[in-house]
Amino acid sequence: MQKGQIAIETLMVYGFAILAVAVAIGALYYAGLAPEKIKPRICTLEQGLACTDFKVQETGIEILIKNLKGSALQINSIGAEQCNNISVSIIMQSNEQKSFSIPCSISGKNYDDAILLFYTDVDSQLVHSIKGRMSGNVEP
Repeated sequence: MQKGQIAIETLMVYGFAILAVAVAIGALYYAGLAPEKIKPRICTLEQGLACTDFKVQETGIEILIKNLKGSALQINSIGAEQCNNISVSIIMQSNEQKSFSIPCSISGKNYDDAILLFYTDVDSQLVHSIKGRMSGNVEP
């Protein structure tokens, strides 16, 4: 084999590989899965409180929180930085899960915000405030 033939074959192989990647990226954009439209679903709270599921819509946020602290908690208020806090008075026993609806006007396709939660430990009567994080796509 000649050196020129090896060089041409190498360029052709790499050229086809680059073309395949470009076609795949173009197909993703055409299908509406562009990177700016994809937001990872993340919901985190402090240890002992689990955000088990959530849904972000234009009219507000629905969030499921599970108490894993080992003692009963009284949820006093919950909200997000872009939304108002809602006052509640809900007792959550250990390992109990509750759903909370936070009314809010959300615009755009992606949502990324802090979750604010105020609760009282029923045993110690100490009031705590925590800040978590939530991000994801705004669903219809």
